[in-house]
Amino acid sequence: MAQEWKFLLKVIVIGDKKVGKKTLVIQLKEPRRLRALKVSLKELDKKIDEDRVFKEKTKSQFKKRIFRKKIEKLIEKKRELEQRPAIESSTLPTTGVDFGVKIVKFRNEYVKLQIWVLSSHERFQTFSHMYVASSQAAIIIYDITNRDSLNRISEWCQLIRELNGIIPIILVGNKLDLKELREVSIEQGIGVKEKLQISDFLELSVKNSEDIEAMFEKLTHHISTNFSRDIKEVF
Repeated sequence: MAQEWKFLLKVIVIGDKKVGKKTLVIQLKEPRRLRALKVSLKELDKKIDEDRVFKEKTKSQFKKRIFRKKIEKLIEKKRELEQRPAIESSTLPTTGVDFGVKIVKFRNEYVKLQIWVLSSHERFQTFSHMYVASSQAAIIIYDITNRDSLNRISEWCQLIRELNGIIPIILVGNKLDLKELREVSIEQGIGVKEKLQISDFLELSVKNSEDIEAMFEKLTHHISTNFSRDIKEVF
């Protein structure tokens, strides 16, 4: 059953190439498919176990052969499902903007976040500026394994503030799952956050759905706090 949301917020996501924006979009679009895949695998495991029990209990060699063939087919089907990629490849559309939706619970109400993921390419600037100007919050992503991905954060903060004033911005260091390849320390990330007066900072892996939940809940909190009024008045 779909969750009924009461408030709508527009959030932009920006960052350099290959910092994980596409993966974030896929995570926002694909959770239903991934849940269905997990259910299918669980059901296959249950059916395989049941047929194994029946195969052991029957004394008929003919029935044993039937159950063995059924089990082999079920195992083959399970292998095929397991080989499907959990996250498929994706590219930003020709407008340089991709879109996802996230529902979060805040103060006993459901909030729908429209997530607009913007390309960093200069030829999409006109489109990007339109989305920046109409957003209630922003997420800037960099790659902790690539020091160069920090280079344009100041530029993006300035653009957001010029077009939309002082809205909440969260700085996100992505690819925590590759922390052994780290080029940007936590202290450097915090330093950028403090220097540019960004609302909050965290490191995560956008491949981890729990990290994504925490990021958007934190962002929703900052939006409410930014207006210093009850959330119902803001939205």
